[in-house]
Amino acid sequence: MKTEIWLIRHGETEWNRLGKIQGLEDIELNSEGIRQAKRVGLALMDCHFSVILSSPLKRALKTAECIQSVNKSAPPLVVNQDLVERHYGNLSGLTYKEKAKRVKEFGETGVESMEELHKRAVRVLDHIVSTYNGESVAVVSHGGFIKSIMVAAADGRLSRDELAVSNCSISKLVHENGRWNIIDYNITKHLGVGSWG
Repeated sequence: MKTEIWLIRHGETEWNRLGKIQGLEDIELNSEGIRQAKRVGLALMDCHFSVILSSPLKRALKTAECIQSVNKSAPPLVVNQDLVERHYGNLSGLTYKEKAKRVKEFGETGVESMEELHKRAVRVLDHIVSTYNGESVAVVSHGGFIKSIMVAAADGRLSRDELAVSNCSISKLVHENGRWNIIDYNITKHLGVGSWG
């Protein structure tokens, strides 16, 4: 049985545009993010999904709704709390330059550990295989968490530093014979940039 996961990062927000670290803050898509969400929806409209799983945060949920609204298989949309972004604690809302200064002066507080992030990613993968075995599932989440899912799926064959996950990019994983394989990642052709690799 082959199980497919199509990983989609949410569209752009103002914090994305400004280069700010964005975790559990419930920030909505900006106008560019809405355009991106509509474009990714059209790119996936012919894909037969059994379900669309989405983070409950507004930026992801709106992106998922744009995908669902045009998908020809009319999949249900199910919110999954495990798909939220990493909690960045006292680093949220900072630019990466500001983050470096904050960490040097005060350290990190309230930041979700990489171990916890990995556990969540494994939980999501296990849930999909056990609940939707042999089916195709769309998962709408966040850049940091999508990286964690892909690293967990690669099982030591890939590091986070090797991955880029652009707004409304598509990455594809396939589970077959007890093993995950990464088929595509960070595809942005549908947005007018990049290629299908």
